[in-house]
Amino acid sequence: ALVPLIQPPIMKALTTEKERKIRMVQLRTVSKREKILFPVVLLLLVALLLPDAAPLLGMFCFGNLMRESGVVERL
Repeated sequence: ALVPLIQPPIMKALTTEKERKIRMVQLRTVSKREKILFPVVLLLLVALLLPDAAPLLGMFCFGNLMRESGVVERL
């Protein structure tokens, strides 16, 4: 809850003014198919490599999938 108060002074101390003025542009638009397939593929890979972490990452991927598929308005 205190992140908005704590983070700005730390970021100001650790970066230069020139670095803070950098604005990133999106290189390409990401398709809806990519946004939906990413959590599914990620979860399958993690479940194969690290089965103990699958439930935790599964909930993260499920939330992203629900948001991208349009099931929920905000998440």
